[in-house]
Amino acid sequence: MSGNLCADAEMAAVSVVYDRSDDSTHGEHRHRAMDVAECNASLIAKRADDPVSRTLTIRLKLHKVTDPRAEFEANGEAVETTTGPKIVKTPVEGLGERAYFEVIDYGSGAVVILMALDGGAEFSLDLTADTGRTVPSQ
Repeated sequence: MSGNLCADAEMAAVSVVYDRSDDSTHGEHRHRAMDVAECNASLIAKRADDPVSRTLTIRLKLHKVTDPRAEFEANGEAVETTTGPKIVKTPVEGLGERAYFEVIDYGSGAVVILMALDGGAEFSLDLTADTGRTVPSQ
């Protein structure tokens, strides 16, 4: 388990388009049942004409006692809501035992989430983009 996921995470694809700001924070929690490491970073677009604010969160959970598959599958299933943001979830093949790609559109921005499970290891990457635009109420 990483002691500093911000320092250890290689983000080659993200770094093509964004730089990480100096305000990255990391945390870890170790327990006999589960270890958790997390990195939160603000991203700065390399293009000067891109004013959108973005935050990246990387999370790694290592389940050491219980099997996380049932909860992971329940979390990855499609969600329909009549109120709140529009949520679209898609299974991803070839990444761990199970993986899902999720987009949550909340009007003034969106969250894009990739989550994968392989054995007792659960990984997620969340990219939040806030455009600052407001959507008129309907």
